This record gives sequence, C-alpha cells and structure tokens, in this order.
Amino acid sequence: MEPLESLIARSLAGDSRAFGQIVRRFQDMAFGYAYSILGDFHLAEDAAQEAFVEAYRKLLTLRQPAAFPGWFRRVVFKFCDRLSRVRRVATCPLGTQAEPRARGPTPPEALEASELGQRVLAAVQGLPRAERLATTLYYIDGYTQQQIAQFTEEPLGTVKSRLHNARKLLSRGMMAMVSETLKENAPDNAFARRVTEAVRLYAAKGPGDGRLDSGWHKARRRQTSKLLAGGQDGFRVDVALSHSENARIRAEAALHFGLRGSARGKAHLLRLMRDSSARVRKAAVTQFARLIHPQGRELCFGWALARAAPRVPAGVDKLAAMVADSAPDVRLTALQALAAYVHLGDKVVGNAVKAALADPTHKVHHNAARVLGTRCPGCGSELQMDPSWRGPVPGRQGG
Repeated sequence: MEPLESLIARSLAGDSRAFGQIVRRFQDMAFGYAYSILGDFHLAEDAAQEAFVEAYRKLLTLRQPAAFPGWFRRVVFKFCDRLSRVRRVATCPLGTQAEPRARGPTPPEALEASELGQRVLAAVQGLPRAERLATTLYYIDGYTQQQIAQFTEEPLGTVKSRLHNARKLLSRGMMAMVSETLKENAPDNAFARRVTEAVRLYAAKGPGDGRLDSGWHKARRRQTSKLLAGGQDGFRVDVALSHSENARIRAEAALHFGLRGSARGKAHLLRLMRDSSARVRKAAVTQFARLIHPQGRELCFGWALARAAPRVPAGVDKLAAMVADSAPDVRLTALQALAAYVHLGDKVVGNAVKAALADPTHKVHHNAARVLGTRCPGCGSELQMDPSWRGPVPGRQGG
C-alpha cells in the first residue's frame, strides 16, 4: 500500500488518480463519520462526496500530510453541518431511508430484514454520540482502533474505552448485525469513481485556491451551449442532470433551465427549489425569478433581478415562500427577486419582505431594509431605496 504522504504529494502535483486512491482509503471513514452525525445514509454519502472534492481543492492548505485524517474529518464535519441546517424536504424519515439495500429476498424475508435493520440502526443511533462514532467507524469497514484515533484526533485509549462502552450498551448478538448492516449501506465501488470524476470536472486546475483557469470555463461554456442548442434532446439531458447525485450538477441543470427561457423548465425549477442542497435551491430560485420576470431574459444575477417590473407575475408567491428558507443565501436571493415587485403594493410580496426585517441573519434583514428604504434593524444604517425599483413603497412609514 502506497504511503499516504506519497499519495498526497502526487495529488498536489495534479494527479487525480492518486487522489482517487485516497478516496478509496477514506471513503468508508468519511461516510461512517457523516452517518454518525446525520443519521441518514443518503445524506451521509452526499456529505462525504462533497467533502472529498473540497479536500482536493484545499489540499495546499494541509501543512503536514500525516495530519490528513484529522484535517479531512473537519472538512467532512463542515458539510455535515451544512446539511443538518438544511430543510430535508427531499429525504424520508430515518425508518424508511436507512433500510439495508435489497439483495433479492422474498417479500416476507425482505420485510423481516427491513424491520431488523431498522432496529439495529435505531440501537446504534441511540448510543451516546462519542460511542456511536467509534462504533460506526470500527464496524463499517474494519478500520483499526489506531486509524480511528488518528481520524478523530483522540488518544487510542479513549477510542478503546468508547468501543468497550458501546459493546456493553449493545447486546453481543447485535454487534454482528451492526457490522453487517453498516457494511451493506457503505458506499459502493462506484463512489470513488464519481468523486474522481467530480475532481476532474470541478478542480481541473489542480489543488489550489479553488479558482479554475479560463480553459476550464471555456470548456464548460461550450458544453452548456451544446446542451442549450440541443432542443428537445438537450432538454432531456438537463432533466437527467437535475436528478444527479451531485449537488453541483443539479445546480448547473437549474442554470440551464433558466437560460433556456422556456416555460416547461418552471416545473423542474420548482422541484429544485425544494432540493436538499442550499446550493441547488439558490440556483433554482435565481432562474425561476428570471423566468417569471417580464424582462427576465435580459437580466443577469444578484440585484439585477430587482429591476422594477410593470406587473406582478404568476408564481411570485413561490419566491415569497423561499424568504422563509432555512439557508440565508437562499432567503437573500428570494428577497432580491421580490424587490422588483415591492413598488406594486402586492400583499404577498410586501408581507414577505417585511417579514425579512426580522430575519436572524444580518445580510438578509439589512437588504430587506434596503428594499423598503428604511433603517436596518440590526446595524441602524439609514438605507435609501434604489431608484430603479420605483418607490416609494405603498404604505411605508418614513425611515
């Protein structure tokens, strides 16, 4: 087995295949750690995949290659934390989502296995967090206690103690079922290939500051132009991309639906506005706002969406609902889009923007005050409404 330090050195030189070996070595560790936090196998796999791509892009920030396990654990935690804050509209409850993968049993056997799997997973989730983490990492792929200690950055004795406590809390017969159930739900062999492909697509420049060179952007524009020019076939490809396991690809599909300027993309954007990924929801809100805006095809992104519109279009209530999204960036994007209609006195729009004044995130309530041309409730700044939004706002009290 090639030393980790050597694989990292090759990855830093831009060798995505070397990083693929790192992925295969740590994929179950990342997945198990994410599952111990999220309690959902599908979300855990999403978090692990996103974390590997982020780790590749930020690999230059790793000062000591030997410290990779603990450093990578913190990257995984960042994505778990993001997912745990997102409204999980697209997922199912733990009892249905975490069933063991089917192996072709008869219906009675499948029912029995499903119920047993749920009891096993419920028992694991019922452990204290530290014991749950140690148990998941130890039994998911046979990682040694020393490897777990390096990953969690804890003393070896602490890991041993937590495994001992977990065995006391779980029955002896259940330990074998825990191992079998976790291994059945661990990432398959295609996981490393998907991550390596994502690295190739989204970090083509190699590890660094995350910026991609102009050649990469030109290639992506050519691919986008080809899809947009593909008519019905291109639209079908975009629909398929919108169901991808990779959030970045789903977000790109949302962009395509908006760039097409076709009403048939609205239904798919509405679906993506309920996506589990905030990145995807933000892209879908932006493109949906462009589609329904009377001058949407001429608009770009950000505050350009706030250009005053002559009427309130159908679907603006969908944007108003997104001001209550769990992700601040999504709420801000929806607020920016609603700014185009505030001057028209629509009650749904007005209530949504006024509600944003009480948003817990400063950049959201600050910009809500900007839209209304009033004082920011957070920093107290007196804000003027942009002239292009056609004020004053009906019924607004002076700032």
